[in-house]
Amino acid sequence: MPTKKSEKPALPNWQDELSEELAKQEQRSRAAMGILLNAADGSELTAEELAFLRAAGIDDSTRRRELTKMQRVIALYRSAGSSAQRKAAADRLASVEADLGPIVAKAQAEIDRLQGEILKAQRDLDAARLESDRRSSAAVALTGESLLPEFLRGELSDIDKAKSSCDASTVVRETETRLKMIGAVLKLSDAEQMKLHAQAQQTQGRDLFTREGDGGKMINPKVCPMKWAAYVGDLRAEVPVLESQLSEADKQLDCFRRESAELREFWLSKEIESQLQDLEVIANG
Repeated sequence: MPTKKSEKPALPNWQDELSEELAKQEQRSRAAMGILLNAADGSELTAEELAFLRAAGIDDSTRRRELTKMQRVIALYRSAGSSAQRKAAADRLASVEADLGPIVAKAQAEIDRLQGEILKAQRDLDAARLESDRRSSAAVALTGESLLPEFLRGELSDIDKAKSSCDASTVVRETETRLKMIGAVLKLSDAEQMKLHAQAQQTQGRDLFTREGDGGKMINPKVCPMKWAAYVGDLRAEVPVLESQLSEADKQLDCFRRESAELREFWLSKEIESQLQDLEVIANG
């Protein structure tokens, strides 16, 4: 009789068990992710959740790293919104672009045109200003005393001497000096400076100091507030009178100024201009 072969025992199906274990691991990982998402959103981890995370292979260092990552995810999700919100935003953009895109393009074209006109106008304005400034500066230089013919410089000197020695110039100088002094006094607030000014006035016959009794003894030396106030009041009242005198005297000097200006404009006279045009130094018109 033929010998019977012995049957080998069947091997266990490790593939099924491996698949089952991998599925459990994935479930644990997803559950751990849910716990971490809650924690990233501000929830406190319970002792049970911490134990579950460790059992799922997530130690403290990994947990902190994953929490930082998920906090970033949550922040981005708040900006991104849901898929429906993103689709609605994209649809609205498409609609607005279709409605307003042509309007914006037309407006931009008009802006570009106007900017071009502005630039051209600015260039023309700058060129006109440059030419006007150049010609004006040259004309002012032509009125300089050093360019005048010698005989005119002598006349100009005579006019300046007559102006300086006339009564109106004397009034102007004295009045301006007086107004300057009054302005300085009206600004005084320091007791020592007031005392020095009062001493100067003492030599001119105005007593501004406090005196004691009938004997008229000066108390060393102190400005009397009432006398000072009256003195300052007189000065203030004097100002408009002086200003009127100054204005009148200054008007009397106008004749000297006109004569001087006419001499200084010798090279700008029509006669000289005509001669230079004949010589073709400058153009006609």
